[in-house]
Amino acid sequence: ELLRAIELSPSNGVAQMSHLVLLATQGRMDEAIQAGYRSVEFEPLSQIVNANLAWCLHCGHRDQEAVARLEKTLEIDPNFWVAHLNLGKIYTRQREYARAIAAFEKAKQFSGGNSETISMIGHASALAGNRTKAVESLNELKLLSSQRYIPPHNIAVIYAALGDKQKTCAWLEKAYEDRDVRLTLIKVESKWDLFRAEPCFQSILKRVGLTS
Repeated sequence: ELLRAIELSPSNGVAQMSHLVLLATQGRMDEAIQAGYRSVEFEPLSQIVNANLAWCLHCGHRDQEAVARLEKTLEIDPNFWVAHLNLGKIYTRQREYARAIAAFEKAKQFSGGNSETISMIGHASALAGNRTKAVESLNELKLLSSQRYIPPHNIAVIYAALGDKQKTCAWLEKAYEDRDVRLTLIKVESKWDLFRAEPCFQSILKRVGLTS
């Protein structure tokens, strides 16, 4: 359907961006990045198109290009929270946890408290050895869950960084039961790198349809 959309409107950057996301979820990173560059060619001033290309570059282990793309995105809008979120993900993989948390805090502020930003603050804090701050993020998400829907995936991410395999698996199962859309990204998102070998993670991948 996306290829048909592109055929009907070849210069539609949003269609190209959507194709990028679909290709990336399958791990087809070279094709995804090509689609991403086509999308910014047609939508050079779109913050989300630029930020999604940067996310794809990061997932494809091209962090230097990703950072450059995010810097361009923030030139368009310094307060665009998705760009700060993606910068934080890059810094986390590079183990620059203080910079990562600072970026996630900006993303949280500019998004008005998006649950993924809180999740990633907890995730990076746990990896940095600050268990107290990680648990604070967990508690914040659980409190928010009494007010609005909080994706189980975002809670699982913190438990994974804390090394609690049992709770990570339990929350991933809940995410699967809830049909949490974020599970479509777990094959390529760097925040799951330390948990990929776990049997429950591999089971989720298979059931979502991301591996055979």
